[in-house]
Amino acid sequence: METIKNTLYRFITISKIIILSLLLSDCKTYQYYKIEKCEQTIKINHLLNYHYLDNNKWILIELNPYQRDYKNEIINSSFLYKMEIQNGSFNIQKLSIEDRDDYPFKPISVKTIKKDNNILVYFLNMGFYNQRSIEKYVMKKDRLMFEKRFRSRNFIKLIDFLPINEDHFLLINYHDFFNIKNTFFVYQNQSLSEININLKKILKIRNLDNIFLFQTEKKTIYTSNLQLTYLESKNFDYYPIDIFLIENTYYILLLENFDNYFEKNISKRNKINNTFIYKISKTNFNKLKNITKFNKEVEVIKIEKQLQLDNIIYLNPSLRKILLSSTQTHTQFCDIPVDLASK
Repeated sequence: METIKNTLYRFITISKIIILSLLLSDCKTYQYYKIEKCEQTIKINHLLNYHYLDNNKWILIELNPYQRDYKNEIINSSFLYKMEIQNGSFNIQKLSIEDRDDYPFKPISVKTIKKDNNILVYFLNMGFYNQRSIEKYVMKKDRLMFEKRFRSRNFIKLIDFLPINEDHFLLINYHDFFNIKNTFFVYQNQSLSEININLKKILKIRNLDNIFLFQTEKKTIYTSNLQLTYLESKNFDYYPIDIFLIENTYYILLLENFDNYFEKNISKRNKINNTFIYKISKTNFNKLKNITKFNKEVEVIKIEKQLQLDNIIYLNPSLRKILLSSTQTHTQFCDIPVDLASK
């Protein structure tokens, strides 16, 4: 009997310690740099996605994915831009499309590769909610020359892709029905081969020095190679939505609350959000499994009371400037705090 009492006493004591530790951890404070000044210097609303070309040049997609009809089809037209930095300011030109048919064009992702002296531009086109394709173009200054369209019955829910070589892609299908896993394919020579990876709710891919797979709803980023032969997870305290690499340092964009614009339920639309940017060296990023605002290796930038920000397009620590875009509203050019930029 005495043994049972002692065991019960130890259990209660340990439980109290655990509860107290959790309460104290919630009360921990963290240091952060607050962005005070943002302005809409680029007159693009609903900037959905982007791709960096080179030499401070980008392709931008303007498309509002929130306005849908009763069939959940996006009803807005899209616009494409080429942006480049000239003499410290952004110069934006609309890109025109030539030699294309009248099939609906609602691009949700853009990627490029170089071949010889040409830039090949690929778009993931959500022509219809359950009918998607990849379209290939050749860039000629401020024009895009249509080349071909890739279609398959397996492209029904493509969410993102990466070109491996010309007309050779890594594809991700996004299944939201019953929360079924993503399916990953390699597309080449008009044939598909599936990659056996058990992941759910991958939202986007970024190709920097590694492949980054954003499992935003699970507060996780997976790193891998282009063949997806391994997966390494990085877990966060907020929702990671984008990443930027400069000077061997990652800047990770995270949201306090997350609204997935590819889902039918958009009840959270236009809610005010807090945004965080975690600055962390590549070395520390690779070393850590869990990355939070309390890590000593992480410097935190906080942007308070904004609509959901979705992309880090440009960041220059020496100029103290960062360009952020919101799918819900406009694109903002913000000042990085002096103390952080000088590090």
